[in-house]
Amino acid sequence: MRKMPIYLALETRMQMEVWFVMLKCYATPELYGPPSLNPSETFRCQRSLSLRIGEGRKLHWADVTGDNVREKEMDTYCEIMIEGEIRGKTSVKKGTLRPLWTEDFVFKYPPYANLIDESDLPDEVDDVSIVLRYIRRNRDLVLGKVSLSILDTEMGIANQKWHPLVHPGRDGLGVEHVGELDLKYKLEELVILTTDDYSEIRKVSTRNESRLNVAPS
Repeated sequence: MRKMPIYLALETRMQMEVWFVMLKCYATPELYGPPSLNPSETFRCQRSLSLRIGEGRKLHWADVTGDNVREKEMDTYCEIMIEGEIRGKTSVKKGTLRPLWTEDFVFKYPPYANLIDESDLPDEVDDVSIVLRYIRRNRDLVLGKVSLSILDTEMGIANQKWHPLVHPGRDGLGVEHVGELDLKYKLEELVILTTDDYSEIRKVSTRNESRLNVAPS
């Protein structure tokens, strides 16, 4: 099959420069794949953890807290903890024992071989938990926590169910159930293209910029 030339005509020089920079960026794949002796085996890839915090139900205080606030005064929100760091928060739902959030969060993984890139997550994620907190007298207190089994999660498969919300027991070893959280989460790893797939466009985009002509406006 004969290769046909591609002509790019834009109204302004600014638009041409923007397209030129974009072509150069996307024509040079970042090293997202495992280390390989063959450069053609490297590839662009999107890796992410998506999480939806749906709602809570059957919320109540643990006996160990000794909190006697009326249940209708419970104002709650969730914190997303990843490897011990707060990575996201929901809005506060006031005066309800069945808070409805339906809020979505997406966290990006860094590339395998380029850990200096900016990302939302460390290279390996094991500890992911949702901490439900309630506000009383301008203090944020922990009601309970849900820990997700990230290592046991299959790539590309959405997991959604009601998770038990637990609070440490009086002895520090057992746990007490203080409600449930409806959570949906999914790990995704999408390979886009290998290096060889970018060879032709890379040849064009890396030529001298002066050879590109701007169409008259």
